[in-house]
Amino acid sequence: MEREIRTRLELLTKDQIALLAGGTSEERAAMAWLAATKYAALVREFAADVLRGKLADFDLVLRPSDYNNFIAARLPSHPELGELTESSSRKVRNVLLLMLMEAGMIREENGERRITRPIQTQRVIDSIVADDAQYLAGFLWSDEEIAAIRKGK
Repeated sequence: MEREIRTRLELLTKDQIALLAGGTSEERAAMAWLAATKYAALVREFAADVLRGKLADFDLVLRPSDYNNFIAARLPSHPELGELTESSSRKVRNVLLLMLMEAGMIREENGERRITRPIQTQRVIDSIVADDAQYLAGFLWSDEEIAAIRKGK
């Protein structure tokens, strides 16, 4: 467990570590999410591809089929996903959903998982942009918003 945490923390910049250690609870959650997206391509791609795509289409409900379709699309390049037992596959899905809830990306509402884009403080945004603005995709920023913030950098 300690090795997993250390590996993720080593991916954060000094400014991001400072926010993780001394920021508000929302800033700490954002930095934890950032570390997860830097560490795990599956996490980053799910947020950037599936959640951003659904937001762009004004489809704010995350359905089980969204996850299943995402995994099916990744199987050719990640055959190890198809080798997971049903129990392990369910565990991966549940952990991802829990992480998304803790990061403020989805919330339970009337029996549905609703997609939301959490508002980030300027300190969080600045720390991400100083590192690589493309990481904002994991926070559900559109490509246009990311391009605009890069121009203003």
